[in-house]
Amino acid sequence: MASASDLDAWLTRELAKIRTTTPSSQPGFVLGVVVWGAGYIDRLARICLPTLMTPANAAGLRALNSRLLVYTRAEDFVRIWREVAPLEQLGIPVQFGYIPNELLDIPKAAIRAGDKKQHIYAALGTAQSLMVQQAGWSGSGFHMLMPDHCYSERFFGVVADMIEKRDGVAQGAIAMGAVSASIETAGAELDACRHADGSLRIGARQLGDLAWRHLHQQTKAVLLDGHALDTLPRSNVMLWRGKDALHLAGPFGNPVWMSPQLCRFAPIVAPTTLDAELPALMPGGFLLPRPEDDMVCVEFSDEEKGAPSTGGRTDFVQMNQMQMNFNEAYLPLMRARTLIPTEDCFDGLDEETIDRHQAALLELIQEGRVAAMERFMHYMLTANRQLRRSP
Repeated sequence: MASASDLDAWLTRELAKIRTTTPSSQPGFVLGVVVWGAGYIDRLARICLPTLMTPANAAGLRALNSRLLVYTRAEDFVRIWREVAPLEQLGIPVQFGYIPNELLDIPKAAIRAGDKKQHIYAALGTAQSLMVQQAGWSGSGFHMLMPDHCYSERFFGVVADMIEKRDGVAQGAIAMGAVSASIETAGAELDACRHADGSLRIGARQLGDLAWRHLHQQTKAVLLDGHALDTLPRSNVMLWRGKDALHLAGPFGNPVWMSPQLCRFAPIVAPTTLDAELPALMPGGFLLPRPEDDMVCVEFSDEEKGAPSTGGRTDFVQMNQMQMNFNEAYLPLMRARTLIPTEDCFDGLDEETIDRHQAALLELIQEGRVAAMERFMHYMLTANRQLRRSP
């Protein structure tokens, strides 16, 4: 059974292997995905890969000299290789890396403690950090690809344009959030967008509206429209329904583009996943796409993923401060909002109302920082005492 030290040892060995090669300065773009197991491989094949194959996305990826880097188990190689073959036919090469099976085994202690997901996230985060280092050493930029992410049909074409034409982006970063939609209820609508060439073509507003109509239970629970401060969800996600967009904020975001320079000197944030470490990975900030940029990314989840319960001010502040690592460097990220375009909604909130609500929540989070740290330290001390007393 693997432990945190086993993951660290594997990461160290893999980093040492990279450094035995000569660094490259050939520009490129690495789309890094970590995936194992039939369920997520199915989602990669059904949702994610077909959206990379649209004419505009494929052209944008080729223009950026992109390659797909897949980290998986050796036993899943053949299945994934078959699924990614169409990408290679479109001129996007695929490279594989392998995570030892023993690192993905869930320790019995983690199962007993209910930390199964944490162990999986640790393996995911460790492999993601490794891929960023590989990208930087090869002179490439990086994108965090997830097997359950669905991209609008021009997403990567727009990314290529932003890198070429917008000041500072080629040496900087792009990041944005994504809501979660239900794969069970949205599946038929997704399938209706498939083309004979295997691509899944969905416009940005169409994808955003589909996500709104099929919001996953986890996302529905964090919709803040009408929430009083004493009935806030136990969550670090803030979501509002606007007049023509969903407004998403929180101490996280998906790395859409990290420049070769950022990758080359990126800190190792393992075992944390990259989306939770944007202030460290993008210290100079990032470009946040707007609805007019025609870029939407939606996560499609099954119903096994639960929804947060209603708590109150204390729980809301605690969840956000812990996700922030009690670090005020996250505040600019939390003030930003990803706007996910949808069809018009006449009873949606206006931007001024959302601005006021978000400002009140951020003030609440900032004021509760010290108390949240004290609660966290008390919890850790109590847990350590109990652990020492365990047989």
